[in-house]
Amino acid sequence: NQAVGVAIDRGLNFLRASERGVGHLNEPNARHNFLGVLAFLGKARCPGQVGTAIGYEGLDPADQAMVERMVQTMINQETSMRNAGALPYVYVSGGNLAALSQYRLTGGPNDVGAPVTVDQAIANGAIALANNQGDQAPNNVGGWNYGAPTPSGDLSTSHFAGWGLSAAGRVVEDADAPLPNLVNFLMVGQNADGGSGYRPGNGSGSSMTAVALRLYRLAGIPAGDPRAQASLGWLRQNYAYDGMVGGAFNPTSTYYYFWAVHKALALSGNDGLGGAVYAENYADRVPADLGYPQVQPSYYFDFAYTLLQW
Repeated sequence: NQAVGVAIDRGLNFLRASERGVGHLNEPNARHNFLGVLAFLGKARCPGQVGTAIGYEGLDPADQAMVERMVQTMINQETSMRNAGALPYVYVSGGNLAALSQYRLTGGPNDVGAPVTVDQAIANGAIALANNQGDQAPNNVGGWNYGAPTPSGDLSTSHFAGWGLSAAGRVVEDADAPLPNLVNFLMVGQNADGGSGYRPGNGSGSSMTAVALRLYRLAGIPAGDPRAQASLGWLRQNYAYDGMVGGAFNPTSTYYYFWAVHKALALSGNDGLGGAVYAENYADRVPADLGYPQVQPSYYFDFAYTLLQW
């Protein structure tokens, strides 16, 4: 845990230096601000312990001011945050909703000097995403694309849309209403082997199968449901803590896979519904053999150890 804490602090220092008082991370369009904001809000109170984030209220005043600057820029730079009728850039709109919702839920001020309040930005972004959910059979009933929907949905942009709307639903009533329809898209894109690819008909890969599992869970499908179990089964059969399966995406989305599978498994513990594979079945490293006798095996340790080595 001490090693994890040191690594996280180094990462946050890198982000502070990147922001340097200007409200964005080395890119004026602020398209990755949401990741920076979530990194600060998500810092664990105790390193290595999931679910104990400090949130906005746990930040020191300088970091709070920095996060507010980044939130203001997110609203200023993504049109759908200010105008519900605008075409969203789905990766950014979804990511922004996740970050802005966590910011508000953990005590962040509603007025950050942007043209609209944070709450209004969340409401606007949610409407913009809902307005651009796919409705074209057979390959895009319920999915999303980069902007306007096309006949073939994109599982990666759908991931960010679904994640953002799920988060927004905790701040704005019914913002998560589009999620049940997303299940249709997930089912069409799930291959016979249980895995999922970037688009319906693509071969199965680690990052996108993890995404499908996470979205099933966010849409209310139980971990023990056969659809989620198919995803869990593929991931267990192809489980790796230092690489991934992914065709054209291997190894370019390995970090994406680590992040997505961690988020998916965190939602997929044994629910007593008789499934064969749950999050508890993912723990292949033996911490004691690697110098950590006090740590229990877990998928978190598997990935954390890899990231520390890298």
